[in-house]
Amino acid sequence: MKLILSVLAALVLISFAAKAQSTPSPVHWQFSVKKIENDLYRFEAKATLDNGYHIWAQDPGGDGSLIPTSFTAEAVQGGWVGDWKENAQPKTQKLDFIDGAIRWHEKSIVFFRDFKGKHGDKIKGAVQYQTCNDKMCLPPAIENFVVPVN
Repeated sequence: MKLILSVLAALVLISFAAKAQSTPSPVHWQFSVKKIENDLYRFEAKATLDNGYHIWAQDPGGDGSLIPTSFTAEAVQGGWVGDWKENAQPKTQKLDFIDGAIRWHEKSIVFFRDFKGKHGDKIKGAVQYQTCNDKMCLPPAIENFVVPVN
């Protein structure tokens, strides 16, 4: 009898673990490359967030405990031009339990960086981010990308 109960308990735990792993992310990423002029291109990473969720800005502020949205990308043949930017100012708020103001984006935000390249190049890298709502923060996540230059 104990063996049957142990097996049933294990099956229930496995089904909960499988469901937790298959929960869709509240952040939906779209990656693209747009030609600006001649050999100058712009890589864009657009995050669209489910209602009630936000991601931290590249400079989230606070006391250093927040995980900023950050990008790593392989070097491109023509070179990167400038730093990563955000297409909108983050929301800013001061909370009693965190030193310093905190900064985040909700609904949608486009992160971008310009580079010199040519048709046929590929932009490869990853974005690391953390998603939160007003009750909790999810563990940090990484989204990989490979985007051709067309």
